[in-house]
Amino acid sequence: MVGPKPALLTACAATEPLGSASFVGRFTLITGDVKRGKTRLTRRVLEAFCRDFPGPFTVIDLAPDLDHLGSRGRIDGLPIGGALIGPADCRIHYHHVRITAPRLEGADEQERQALAGDNRVRIERLFESAFATPIKTLFINDCSLYLQAGPVAVLLGRIRSAATAVINGYYGRMLGPGRLSERERRGMDELMAHCDQSIQL
Repeated sequence: MVGPKPALLTACAATEPLGSASFVGRFTLITGDVKRGKTRLTRRVLEAFCRDFPGPFTVIDLAPDLDHLGSRGRIDGLPIGGALIGPADCRIHYHHVRITAPRLEGADEQERQALAGDNRVRIERLFESAFATPIKTLFINDCSLYLQAGPVAVLLGRIRSAATAVINGYYGRMLGPGRLSERERRGMDELMAHCDQSIQL
């Protein structure tokens, strides 16, 4: 049975105040193409939680490090992606592992698929560590990296185990087509169908 359509929130402008109330107790999915401000908005939500609650909050950061790619890791001179770093005085359990960017680093489709598979293994190990104890408030940066090779059901199960989840992921065209991109997009479509509310940038 198909559930109700997720609510579509309007993204706040960078200068507008942002509160935590509309995110508490919900699975919020933030999507958009490259350089649309997904991580920046997620960081603002995290900062709002840090102001409003004592924490702790769990951050799972799947953003790849693209510094070594030079111009290939940039669009219009600006770096693609970025880490989700919260306020220094906030109680955050931060989890990160080395992640590659298969579309940018793989020489061909076969190599891109292999890199995505390696990412899946590392991310699932990271999940085991991060979810070893119950999580009340969860933030995931760049969840779409997992969906390039990992099953959406695994990611959705992890997300739904938290009372509150604010998740972002790539959903666009700028990084090109291919089997890996198609699989990733299908996974993001399914996440959007199961979230409580979405913000499309």
